Amino acid sequence: MFKKLLSEITINRNVLRQFGWVMAVMLGLIVPVIITWFQDWELVRTAIIVSLAGVLFLLAGLTAPQMLRYPYIIWMLIALVLGTIVTRIIITVVFYLMITPVGFIRRHFGTKDLLGLKPDAEKATYWVIRDDDPRPDRMKKQY
Repeated sequence: MFKKLLSEITINRNVLRQFGWVMAVMLGLIVPVIITWFQDWELVRTAIIVSLAGVLFLLAGLTAPQMLRYPYIIWMLIALVLGTIVTRIIITVVFYLMITPVGFIRRHFGTKDLLGLKPDAEKATYWVIRDDDPRPDRMKKQY
């Protein structure tokens, strides 16, 4: 499973530099602001440590992006695994909140076989009579 996920990750100098910038902004600016906001705007040791981690990511991204190779791979693996899990959760929720009620409503009102696929003993034939134009020249440009 991990080999397939690793093959989806592209790693080059520009990608690693962008990763350094993104992590620097997140860890250096946004996360410390959120931490201090939850602490009633008091500067906390945790916010300072996270800011320093952001500065380290910035320095690594600017000077030696190859240092960020393994943190980037770990970060992308976590993102791909979480994406796989969340996608399945969203699809399940959509199915049970949208598709299932439609089926219950259809059964309640008696519309069970919309496509006409179930066998019917009262029918003599299942041939569908069409009112289309039977001329052969209409088959020339089908698409």
